[in-house]
Amino acid sequence: MRSQMFRLQLLTLLCLPLLSAACATASTPGSLARTERPATPTLPEELIKTERLAPIAGKPSGELVSIDKGVLAEIVERLAQAADAIERSNNRAGGVRKLWICVDAIMHTGVLAKGCNTQH
Repeated sequence: MRSQMFRLQLLTLLCLPLLSAACATASTPGSLARTERPATPTLPEELIKTERLAPIAGKPSGELVSIDKGVLAEIVERLAQAADAIERSNNRAGGVRKLWICVDAIMHTGVLAKGCNTQH
């Protein structure tokens, strides 16, 4: 009985190197790196679209009207606010576009592209 147990243990010890070689896979740093990069989704046009104001080019009708200076000042102020809002919107659209260009570069290369900063 003891010799049979000894033979079984010896056989197991001799087979271990064969088992580990059969289960081995290539584990070089190159094979561990991800080779396929996921595609980033395309951005909706609304997020990257820039807005433009049409130039004020009214044709004179020849009819003159009177308007209170306070009303005129408010109209001019609101027009300036609209122009500022459009500028901020365009800056946000540019920022979103740049962010996704940087994200796409990271996803495809695995490194941060030049011109992309990591500051919050």
